[in-house]
Amino acid sequence: MRHLASITKKTMLVIILCVAFSSSCHAYEFAEKWTKADTALQATFISLGLIDWAQTRWMAKQDWYWKDTHHIEMNPFLGRKPHQDKADFLIPVGLVLHTVVAMALPSSYKIKGFDIMPRRTWQLIFIGAELGAVGNNFNIGARIGF
Repeated sequence: MRHLASITKKTMLVIILCVAFSSSCHAYEFAEKWTKADTALQATFISLGLIDWAQTRWMAKQDWYWKDTHHIEMNPFLGRKPHQDKADFLIPVGLVLHTVVAMALPSSYKIKGFDIMPRRTWQLIFIGAELGAVGNNFNIGARIGF
């Protein structure tokens, strides 16, 4: 019964996310003016996300305990000590959704004469977060393991 509830929650999450982002996916300007720099930044984010995912899988396999210390996951969407199955579902969904949002954001936008770059800002904030996560995991001794 618990497994069925878990599948239902996952299915509902996917449905909600698809509905939430479907309007962006059909917008006229979706991914318009996507540059090589955007591709490089998104590839960087995805690469760091894959490393973080592999580290999270390794930590879950250790039952969040190694080097005589109990460790916790810092990603609030995963919880403190997520099971590997939860990470295997939520992390890839997060990587895809991040890419969809990046493609939906405009490359630049003018506000009162100031040129802001929502897409670039979105990518750089999350690259910084992933760098911090991967670096922290490395420093506490987490390995990469699929």
